[in-house]
Amino acid sequence: MSSTKLSAFCDKVLEIGWLLAVIITPLFFNVYSSRVFEPDKLTTLRTVAVIMAAVWLVKLIEERTSGQHEIGFNWSTPLVFPTLFTVVVYLLSTLLSVTPRVSLLGSYQRLQGTYTTLSYIVIFLIILQGLRTRAQLGRLITVIVLNSLPIALYGLIQRNGLDPLPWGGDVQKRVAANMGNAIFVAAYLIMVFPLTVGRIAESFKAILTEEDSNWADILRAAGYIFIAAIELIAIWYAQSRGPLLGLIAASYFLFLLLALSSRTRWGAAWALTIVTIIALIVGFLAIVNIPGGPLQSLQRAPWLGRLGEVFDFERGSGKVRALIWEGMIDLILPHEPIRYPDGHPDPFNVLRPLVGYGPESIYVAYNRFYPPLLGHYESRTASPDRSHNETLDSLAITGLLGLIAYLSVFGSVFYYGFRWLGLVKDQRQRNLLFGLVAGLAVSSVAFFWWWQGLHFFGAALTLGIVSGLGIYLAIIAIISSVQLFRSNEAMLPPLHPHHFLLIALVGAFVAHFVEFNFGIAIASTRTTFWACAGVLVVAGLNLIREREAEPHGQKTGSREQETGNRKQGSKRRKKRHRKPAPPPPPPQSAILSWLWPTLAAAIIGGFILGTLAFDFITNAERLSQPLTIIWRALTVLPAQQSRTSYGALMIFTLTWLMSTVVFVSEMAKSGAFRERKDDWAPATALYLLISLTVGLGFALVLASSQASLVHIQPQTLEDVIGIADRVASVLASYYGFIVFVLIAGGVALFLGTQRQPRQTAQPWGVIGFIVLIVLAGAIAVATNLSPIQADMIYKQADPYERQKQWLVAIEHYKHAIELTANQEDFYYLYLGRAYLEYASTIEDPAVRETVLRETEQTLIQAREINPLNTDHSANLARMYRRWADFASDDEMRRSLLQRSSENYAIATSLSPHNTILWNEWAMLHYYGLGDVAGYERTIQHSLELDPGFDQTWLMCGDVNRQEGKLEEAARCYEEALKLKPRAPQAWRVLGDTYIAMQRWEDAITALTQVVELQPNADDIWNIHHLLARLYSQIGQQEQALVHANSALQLAPEDQRAVLQDLIAQIQSLETSQP
Repeated sequence: MSSTKLSAFCDKVLEIGWLLAVIITPLFFNVYSSRVFEPDKLTTLRTVAVIMAAVWLVKLIEERTSGQHEIGFNWSTPLVFPTLFTVVVYLLSTLLSVTPRVSLLGSYQRLQGTYTTLSYIVIFLIILQGLRTRAQLGRLITVIVLNSLPIALYGLIQRNGLDPLPWGGDVQKRVAANMGNAIFVAAYLIMVFPLTVGRIAESFKAILTEEDSNWADILRAAGYIFIAAIELIAIWYAQSRGPLLGLIAASYFLFLLLALSSRTRWGAAWALTIVTIIALIVGFLAIVNIPGGPLQSLQRAPWLGRLGEVFDFERGSGKVRALIWEGMIDLILPHEPIRYPDGHPDPFNVLRPLVGYGPESIYVAYNRFYPPLLGHYESRTASPDRSHNETLDSLAITGLLGLIAYLSVFGSVFYYGFRWLGLVKDQRQRNLLFGLVAGLAVSSVAFFWWWQGLHFFGAALTLGIVSGLGIYLAIIAIISSVQLFRSNEAMLPPLHPHHFLLIALVGAFVAHFVEFNFGIAIASTRTTFWACAGVLVVAGLNLIREREAEPHGQKTGSREQETGNRKQGSKRRKKRHRKPAPPPPPPQSAILSWLWPTLAAAIIGGFILGTLAFDFITNAERLSQPLTIIWRALTVLPAQQSRTSYGALMIFTLTWLMSTVVFVSEMAKSGAFRERKDDWAPATALYLLISLTVGLGFALVLASSQASLVHIQPQTLEDVIGIADRVASVLASYYGFIVFVLIAGGVALFLGTQRQPRQTAQPWGVIGFIVLIVLAGAIAVATNLSPIQADMIYKQADPYERQKQWLVAIEHYKHAIELTANQEDFYYLYLGRAYLEYASTIEDPAVRETVLRETEQTLIQAREINPLNTDHSANLARMYRRWADFASDDEMRRSLLQRSSENYAIATSLSPHNTILWNEWAMLHYYGLGDVAGYERTIQHSLELDPGFDQTWLMCGDVNRQEGKLEEAARCYEEALKLKPRAPQAWRVLGDTYIAMQRWEDAITALTQVVELQPNADDIWNIHHLLARLYSQIGQQEQALVHANSALQLAPEDQRAVLQDLIAQIQSLETSQP
């Protein structure tokens, strides 16, 4: 394959690169940054992808210079055309995006822009051209499966309250593990679970059918069973409906295909049983979820989990999704163009249904179509950036072209998966498959359109496609099983050489396809999908060789002979047989045959341990000894009074030991110890030693860095920022760790190459290597490392904000902005807020004016970077309103209030359904500008948008009280309490209003509610005081005395004399009553 040593080394680095990619996105997170999870994972992945792209180009230069022009795939290779079409669609959509920069680089919260998508595809294409040996294939699948173990284990320790990290949310009821979200961790694990089951099936087949099966097969089976069990437990503990539905669908395909693969009557019986069981389960779940159905009482059964709420679209997250989907349909369908703050319309509005609004654009494009009712089910300040349905997301961000690309990619993986498994043999079967999928997709969309509305298009399309695939598979299973029972001959063709792997991949794809149409595609699932897609093509086309190809110019046999041998080998089918004869041993010692692969595996295992170290090792106790920091981080729970817990240590230890068991048993299975059977012991010792050295070595680097910070005592503002930079440099250490593993792992694999090329390198290759690696490093630092370091510095401003040290916070925000090349509007937003709060503390009018103008320029800059972000216009409006409070003359105050009003007009044009903004604007009209007509116009519009928002009615009540319209004020407060009856403040103001209206008994009722709702409020004594006077007013002196005594007990010292006089007065009145 490779013409030179440099080209061969590049090949090995690329393999280490794709192994790191499938490790990093699921396992890595960064507690030092504000976002912690998705952006941090993706920037690290993009760094690996950029390096891989540079190394790939070096390899291509080497091969082209040597006269070799093959790249390993072409237009006709399965999945290549849909993938390249996806690239074109993303680039076009980015070019025409409403937020081009965000579409290219990704949003602050998600970072799933075109850059990230291209990174996934680079990994897919490199796997497609570079994965050619059984050893490579085995390593990749082994790493994917092993990597899920520490993630699932972390979920288990979270469930048991042993998490050493102090997360803000509840991760015990629904575990979140390394993803920060219960849905995300389950979405990842349901993709890996089929691959684990595939490995279990391979192991058991070897144990049951091979004469020379040995301890390696038993160890493999035991290890994979353990991992699969932990995965399933973690999935259940996540309690997420979308992933559970994906797991059920994947299990159907996975186990039915495994049953069919036996080609025996026993397997046929299992296939029919599985079809029957799944049909019963689906029918049962459908009946349980029917609103008002016969089994509705089971919807809350604990053993059913959240699967009893699949069709619950009237409350909770189901209602949220339905409302978001309604807005998404309005966004996708033709409409009047979105207008920018300067008034110009979206110039490509007519093309939006075709090309979409651009990747990562939903969070700004959606605002205009936000359903007001959505604010009743989630935060009104939140703007959806995903619809929880990949189909609708594709239509929104990339239009009809993007939908075609998305369906083409998934249609291809399903079609070719079925075809290579022998399930689609001829034109008739292909027509049946396409007919079922298309017919059920259309029927499902039509049914849901009639039942729920067009906004269920995405979910309905997914249901139809999966149902079509499932029914087709059931038909093939039934026909094949019946034929097998009748004639003892299978209808299906001979098994594919990699049938267990292909079955597992189909299961993983089905799980992902179902899940992300009820959730969100994330870094870990997208990386896993594209890596598995590359494996599917390579394995499906049977491009896998037993050993590496001869270097160009050193071939000893023909490709035809090799292909013939593969075909011949694939035809051997016996009940119990001897394993195929191993390839001739390489011309090196038996020790060297396992030494370098073991070393490479150990380096990868060490990288997993090192990544876990980055995740968990923090110096919360401010210790100064690195080893002590590591031990305490793994054995102490700082957020739980520093009690001892070995949960984190268990994750490290089990991961280390299980990776040893799996890697060594896989090597034994592949024949690495065939010549010297006892070599498994030194191989095991070597793996344990090297993996621990690599992992612990990096942990010591991290702990030493943390210990060095303890002794620093900042004296100046520059020193504080210097500490922030040192904390941010921790991420640079991890990036350095990645580079080390790429080089060390590449060297290990290169030295283990059986036959290395004679030529070292081509001159152009060396030049290209130097230039491209330097360029890749610069790109990685500028676009990946620096943005996350900026976020780490931004996070360190938080404690200074809480302490109101505004100048220190300001310098942190300014430094974060510098690291992002002044292009991240999110940090400008917080810088502007810090300036405004700092200005509020300044007494000198001239200095305050200077700071306020700096605030203005900061917020204007934020809007210039991202003009469609409503927050920037709203913040400008609020800033001008605050500034007006400091104005020295009426003319300036009026001018500032007018500018505030202008920006509220812009904000409400961008988010016309945001009732909070309309209410703020109404208050500005009334209290600021004195414009009663403007107030009535805006508040009435707010009520028309959302009459169910209690705050609007409270504002109406306040203004009517101010105007002396007490009856109208009382009516407004009553409306607010109908919507939110347990709002004590509303009962207070209603009680005061009733008192002003002399409706004593109504006032008593209202204020009694306050006492019941806020019995421990600081001023509850005053409510008792008012109740005492009210009861006395209506002649109920006994009740009046009770409340007066309560008020006396709770009142501050300076109020007791008044209350004692009141008690005396009440007692006098009580005595005088007949």
